[in-house]
Amino acid sequence: MLGLLGFAISLGLLKNDNEGRPIMYNHMPDNYVCPFCLVSQGIENEHVYTKQDDIIYQDFFITAFISAGCWKNNKGHVLIIPNQHYENLYDLPDYLSAKIHDFEKDVALALKKVYKCDGVSSRQHNEPCGYQDVWHYHLHVFPRYKNDNLYKTDREDLPPHERAVYAKKLREYFQNNKRPKKASHLFGASEVYMSDKENTMVWGEDDINVFLSYGNVFIPDRARLNQRICSLLPKADSPMTIVDICCGDGQLSYEIAKKSPHYEIYFCDATPALLENAKSLMKKLPNKVHYQDFDLLNYEKNNFPANCDGVVSTFAIHHLSDGRKESFFRYIYDMLPKHGVFVIADNINPVCKDAEQVAAADWEVSAYKQSIDFTGSLNAYQSFRDSGWNIYSYDYEEDICGRPASLYDQLKMLDTAGFSKVDVLWIYAGHAIFYGIK
Repeated sequence: MLGLLGFAISLGLLKNDNEGRPIMYNHMPDNYVCPFCLVSQGIENEHVYTKQDDIIYQDFFITAFISAGCWKNNKGHVLIIPNQHYENLYDLPDYLSAKIHDFEKDVALALKKVYKCDGVSSRQHNEPCGYQDVWHYHLHVFPRYKNDNLYKTDREDLPPHERAVYAKKLREYFQNNKRPKKASHLFGASEVYMSDKENTMVWGEDDINVFLSYGNVFIPDRARLNQRICSLLPKADSPMTIVDICCGDGQLSYEIAKKSPHYEIYFCDATPALLENAKSLMKKLPNKVHYQDFDLLNYEKNNFPANCDGVVSTFAIHHLSDGRKESFFRYIYDMLPKHGVFVIADNINPVCKDAEQVAAADWEVSAYKQSIDFTGSLNAYQSFRDSGWNIYSYDYEEDICGRPASLYDQLKMLDTAGFSKVDVLWIYAGHAIFYGIK
């Protein structure tokens, strides 16, 4: 059902030891052929009872399917597994546990809706004394009915043709009831204040506080991303002007300024608190700096310096519709001198579902690891998940803030705008650095 999973695992994109975390209390015998790994990799053979038609949901992280074993009064119960092999609860990484239990709720609601059951029970087993019999973590979600005696009846086999009936109903449910749409604060400003004539994007106070606290966790490999952008700017042996569009907390231009005191930098953003943060960063540096209120959605009304050697923008241009992106690229081209550079770091729109799932997985793992690295806990990762920053994990609709465009389309836009050298420097987890030189 999702051959990319087996491909990713075979390449080692998913680490079997969870990045060095010790594996505990395992009982899996040598040369064990894991049936649930086969299920997640789309394989049917003599080692696995489950058929691919039993699967009701699958993404890059988890697979859910109708159990081949049943209890006669509770037929059609669902198993949820991580696609990567973890034997039990002790080994399971927190971010996968969160994914599984998020979906457990979705399954429970589906069982209530589709089976018309009176309740739902979940259970999960670890080690032989805990009645585990498949050495791959799995969570049971049962439909419950009055007087069903679930814990007093014996397990039976549910034939494939009967499983198919339950699976078809639940697949249809999930196809028609996709995961809730969430607004990502990298994708769209969480508050859009509207006047009679125009829209202006302004972050709310909660968004600002979260970003200032956890921006280094939410943005994949942020320090090196900033260094890569700096490497594309002209060397400043004499005065040179850089405009930072939607500068956010100011970290990028702070890194630019550290490269040379000759950089004169314009910090442009619509959120006063973020500009204040940029000011606090720059206090110790000698560079000449300016701070401007900037409205990206109405960029023509902003005042830019007459002489500008480079323009940078991070995680902002996706707010523009494709038509506005094209116009904006031409606008930047016209304001740059010959050899001037326009560098963009932004979310991109993967052109196929498999690529979107890879982006979602990479971003999730990045936030999980960086939460531990930068904060020593998973609090930042939990905030990342709660606020819906990973746009590739959810369905979302285009709104007045636009949406990410594909990387290919944006490279074409830069070329059409007139830039003579257009290229990509870096791409990871749905984030890319690309640029044009006039």
